[in-house]
Amino acid sequence: MVRIAGCWLWQCICPPRFREEISTSFIETIELAAQLYDIGKIAIKDSILLKTCELTQEENEIIKTHTIIGANTLKEIFSGSAQNQFGRMAINIAWSHHENWDGTGYPRKLTGTDIPLCSRIVSLVYTYDSLISGRGYEHAYSHEQSVELINMDSGTKFDPEIVKVFNKIHRQFKSNNK
Repeated sequence: MVRIAGCWLWQCICPPRFREEISTSFIETIELAAQLYDIGKIAIKDSILLKTCELTQEENEIIKTHTIIGANTLKEIFSGSAQNQFGRMAINIAWSHHENWDGTGYPRKLTGTDIPLCSRIVSLVYTYDSLISGRGYEHAYSHEQSVELINMDSGTKFDPEIVKVFNKIHRQFKSNNK
């Protein structure tokens, strides 16, 4: 997955409303915790995960369970360490990385800032990575097309403030993906 963008860069361009939450520790932790975002897919059949054509409605419902499975797995792993920032963040990301800013995501239909900040960031980064890489039956998009698609989803799928930050740093992603 695309690297989140580096501590120094995030701190330089971090919007004021995020400054209390985003620290060097937050950035270092999210870069590690984000790697577990899809851990729940381990419980999904390969016949669904590796399918090369569009999923059926039933298959879509099955794949959506990976967020709950992943969060519950991580809750079990980190149950004895409630103060563990990495564990809390990994659980939030696994559970909420498919939530949309406008409430149309899953599994809990969260809206706006009810979605953990770490999940809002990972959702955009995951989407960018999916777009430039292609997934299953979907083709890969160019960097420019991917940026355009993300901007079209600002305020619906993505937090508009996170999209603004992405627009300031997306060229770094392009140079890392050549």
